Amino acid sequence: MSDWRDELSEAGRVILAAIEGLASSGSQVEARSWAITLSEMLGQLMAQEEDAQLNQVLTLIQGNLPELHEVLMPWVEAIATKIDSTRPQATTQLMALPILTWSRFKIPDTTVSLRYLETLHQYLVENVFAGGVGVSIVNKWFSPEQLPSTYSAAYKLLQSLPDKHPVIDVSRASYPEVELYLCDVRYLLIKVKLPRNGALFVWQEPPFQKSKMDVLEGLNSFLQPMLTTTLPGCVSKAMLPDALFTAWKTADMSSRHYAVNAAATFLSMTLEVAVADLVATVSVFERDDDEEIRIGFTTHELGGIQYGLIWPLWGDDLPNQLVVVNELLTSLALRDVIHFSTNYSVLEDDGFDTPAYVDMDGHVVEALMPENTPTEWMLH
Repeated sequence: MSDWRDELSEAGRVILAAIEGLASSGSQVEARSWAITLSEMLGQLMAQEEDAQLNQVLTLIQGNLPELHEVLMPWVEAIATKIDSTRPQATTQLMALPILTWSRFKIPDTTVSLRYLETLHQYLVENVFAGGVGVSIVNKWFSPEQLPSTYSAAYKLLQSLPDKHPVIDVSRASYPEVELYLCDVRYLLIKVKLPRNGALFVWQEPPFQKSKMDVLEGLNSFLQPMLTTTLPGCVSKAMLPDALFTAWKTADMSSRHYAVNAAATFLSMTLEVAVADLVATVSVFERDDDEEIRIGFTTHELGGIQYGLIWPLWGDDLPNQLVVVNELLTSLALRDVIHFSTNYSVLEDDGFDTPAYVDMDGHVVEALMPENTPTEWMLH
């Protein structure tokens, strides 16, 4: 019987040895050597854009040593979005500031006016980031599909962004077309540079008088005028900036809650009914070992499903997430929330143009708005 380790490339074997060494190190001195080996090999693969080789290593380790995969992933994400320099000793980090947003109209993914970003730059320097942190903001609202899609792409982007200007202009660059969603996330990319081992955020500085919650509340209050103008027709909520891949995952998870609230408000406005008249159905769809929760919305009068959304599990426990979904829907004070104990197959989507949902009678149906719904609202 062949060993899965035989499938690893030479670089893959180095990565595996380093992460095993890190996990079993008995001291910081021992761990430091393994950390240098791991960092250098990951950086080499990303610099050479060897995404296929890196992904093969990650897949093999995830399938055979999942506990080491959890140790390895933060290293991969860190190397892709961070530069450590020695002259002067400093760390450069690629970050993202997520904005949860929803709209009946198209959510913009355009460049942002210089005057807004200069004001935001000053606010971030004084109220969000620690003293001595240099901040450069990219002048565009990025949609999720426009963010770097691989670790090598993130690594390359970080290397290419200048850090001596408060605003980085990318208005001449081209990006993929954006899908139309009722609820989505927009990101501002930020490049920060700080002294090696220095504090990154203001809440990390003595005498530790500011909390993350205080900073988040202040950031949202400050951003609202800018968001109203640059994301017109949208209801938006800011999150704190974080390392690129961390911000991406955190925003994706937070958007699940935001999307449910947005869907109820959207349908209330579109169907001209109170939120209290809406009915939600909750079902589980599965393909092989993958599961996802699907939430459909309707009314007793209309039947069928008018709008639906998928609640991805992102590795969360299904029973716990079903409880979270039920609590969220209950908090909306809907007319009814119907749960189905039977699991459905994702293959049932094949007969429809969009993901299917379960109606009040337990039938798998396509989400369809009434025929007289205004067409511009049907874009989402």
